[in-house]
Amino acid sequence: MPEWARFQNWVSKQLYKCGLKTKVNSQSGGGLGRPDVAADPFAIECKSYATLSSKTIIEAVRQAQRDCTQCDKYPIAICRDEAGNIIVAMDFKEFKNIVMEFVVKEDS
Repeated sequence: MPEWARFQNWVSKQLYKCGLKTKVNSQSGGGLGRPDVAADPFAIECKSYATLSSKTIIEAVRQAQRDCTQCDKYPIAICRDEAGNIIVAMDFKEFKNIVMEFVVKEDS
């Protein structure tokens, strides 16, 4: 199994353990409406790099946004480097929407 597929499965399993229903869409070419991992309410782009940089993380977030244009989920990127560091990234506007939907609404 390729490294990217192992990482997608790992992300899916970790989120499942947190209580989310997850589905891995194993593909190497991506596609609109087909995130690497669907974990409602998230559409997740998974990337495994030798080293992480702001450029590669931003590119992963942009890909998550493109792949999410036809679904009603929050696009996020989960990126890992070969040292095992894992970063979760998303657009700040989307983060604010999550806060408004899940945090502020519940406290009102």
